[in-house]
Amino acid sequence: MLKVKVEIVGTNCLWIYTDDGVYLQSYNTIIAYHPHKGQIVLDTNKWDHSVTTSKHRNHFLNEIKKVTERKIKDGTYLLASLN
Repeated sequence: MLKVKVEIVGTNCLWIYTDDGVYLQSYNTIIAYHPHKGQIVLDTNKWDHSVTTSKHRNHFLNEIKKVTERKIKDGTYLLASLN
């Protein structure tokens, strides 16, 4: 059976814990997925959607946008459709 735990981290920001990893949901959109094993995945179209989403992402990844952009460019993070 799949176990799911939802943590309200801030206004319109949820961290969703599953057996496989943690999802970041900003408003009604999944922004990022951090699997227990493997690379972090960011949603191709929504990872930098708005100022609020960026704040949620920065908190989830514990880094600023410039670092995230570098990690996307060097392949540390993957981009994919999460929605």
